[in-house]
Amino acid sequence: MTCSCDWAPHVPAEVPRLPIQLSLTMKYFRSTGGTLAGGGRCIDRQYNFICTPVFRVCLTSEAQRRNCEQVYEFGGHGPMYYLAKSIDFGDHLEPDLPNMLNFTITRPDAVLHFTVSNRDFRLMNLWSEFEVPLQEYLTIPSVITENHWTEKLQQSNGIQ
Repeated sequence: MTCSCDWAPHVPAEVPRLPIQLSLTMKYFRSTGGTLAGGGRCIDRQYNFICTPVFRVCLTSEAQRRNCEQVYEFGGHGPMYYLAKSIDFGDHLEPDLPNMLNFTITRPDAVLHFTVSNRDFRLMNLWSEFEVPLQEYLTIPSVITENHWTEKLQQSNGIQ
């Protein structure tokens, strides 16, 4: 999975001027296989088993990692996702969900959590997850580049 993000205009300061709007566009997802939390394998050519990816992008604060302030969930069904090893995201992630995920960052300790699972978000079906703390990006003028996301994705398990 690769994400491309663009920040709204930003005035550099020690303390960020909040709220800040973050727009996230999904570009592609590539499966390398991997093991699910329940022990099953996502790609098993011998048994012709391929996972059906479902995605969650969740904005939280550092102090409340389990409570999503804003969340998008998509995938797990339909021809684009069913048994997909590779997805090139287009203009829509779902028929009524444009490929422009908008988040309003209201706290300086904001974190984006990315989760990929097989069919649903039950723990045994977890495929991969990672988080991106946004605090350092709120205090400097920057754009989160695709290279940064690629580095984060390579650190995660099972997503490319």
